[in-house]
Amino acid sequence: YCTAHQLPFQLLLPLAQHTTERLAQGNPSIWQTGPARRNDEATIAKHLQQLEPYPELQQLYRMFTNSILQMYHKKEELR
Repeated sequence: YCTAHQLPFQLLLPLAQHTTERLAQGNPSIWQTGPARRNDEATIAKHLQQLEPYPELQQLYRMFTNSILQMYHKKEELR
């Protein structure tokens, strides 16, 4: 994704660092945020639409989103 959009991968490093620091602070479910955690179906649909040109990333998004929805909301899988 970064290569395709001519973005330096280093832009993602602060996010990765923050995420790993939070993991060391205890149960990761405490820190879970985002549209799947909020059960924000409109945002999830928008994200999936934006990822249409990137089927591999869209598949990863679906996988993680489904896992989060199942954990917090007992939802059926996205298709």
